[in-house]
Amino acid sequence: MADPFPTGPGMVEAAGRLNVRQGKPRTSSPRARMIEAGTRFPVLGWKTGELVSGVSQWFDLGGGEYVWAGACRDFRPIIE
Repeated sequence: MADPFPTGPGMVEAAGRLNVRQGKPRTSSPRARMIEAGTRFPVLGWKTGELVSGVSQWFDLGGGEYVWAGACRDFRPIIE
């Protein structure tokens, strides 16, 4: 799991196959697409969403897309 949770943009790695949720950070939101395990991808930061396995942080991908932070690892901030 990504730790600590970022306050700004960065890159994370999918620890497993991720469902990208559209609209709200929760498992009942429609699945927009999937990200394969081991893929590094950019995030804008995080938002509080549905509590899943004790983790309520969801990474904000922009455009109303979210992934559950509990299935991500190795956050690296983008340094401008």
